Amino acid sequence: MSRLSFSSALIAMLLASACGGGGGSGEPLAPANCDYTQCASLSGHSYVVYEPAALPANAPMLLLLHGANTGLSYTESMWQGRAFADRYGYRLVIPQGKGDVWNYGSDVQFVADLIDTVQRERGTSAAVFIAGWSNGSALSQIFACDHAGKIAGVVSLAGPLLSSHACQPTRPVAVALMAGSNDSVVPVSTGAFGSMGMSEAFAVWERLMACSGPREIVSDNTLMPGSRSTTTRAGACAAPVQQTLMDGAGHAPNWVHAVLHERLQDFFLRAQAR
Repeated sequence: MSRLSFSSALIAMLLASACGGGGGSGEPLAPANCDYTQCASLSGHSYVVYEPAALPANAPMLLLLHGANTGLSYTESMWQGRAFADRYGYRLVIPQGKGDVWNYGSDVQFVADLIDTVQRERGTSAAVFIAGWSNGSALSQIFACDHAGKIAGVVSLAGPLLSSHACQPTRPVAVALMAGSNDSVVPVSTGAFGSMGMSEAFAVWERLMACSGPREIVSDNTLMPGSRSTTTRAGACAAPVQQTLMDGAGHAPNWVHAVLHERLQDFFLRAQAR
């Protein structure tokens, strides 16, 4: 199967199976209806920017990539991005895929152009991070493969690293993989449509980041009350590499946002400290 047909098939699967939630490209994002700092468009995509009060021009940027058949409101609800930005001082950017999906070919360049545009217009960020879910998760890892020079790290939730994609990052990039043990859309052990399972992708990123030390494993039940989450960190890497398995979680975890935000910030700080 060619890379194009593989990507098209995977997008179709995720579009058919992803959890709904509305908030797609039909949302009114014109400035008159904007409750973010900025609502704009680029290359046929709409996007929003949120900046907390008194945010420094060089504040770090967090870009959130939605899953197939979802968009702005669902993405904001899933990650509580504005609350994270307020708490830790980030510039938040949420773009919308055309037709509510991400294309693994053309949208890689769109994300690169969006990062450049926001930094040109609003200030060069000290570091740029991407967090993606499902269809957006796969795009986040492809972006880390192809444009590592533009970002410090990615958080990839419930989305595979494509087996067919040649991953050759030009510099170290931090990668945090997350998945639910009961994900039936992109099974954690096998992936979907020939893509990697999470453990296989974790091993690939360990190799790419030249990890040479022992793994560290930590478990608790604070991220999802009543359910254990286990995080495995690779040792002695050029950039942090980790995976988190959430027991009992499906494709869209029901997590405690305050705990999630603490863990995101911890990962982002370690990514910047390398």
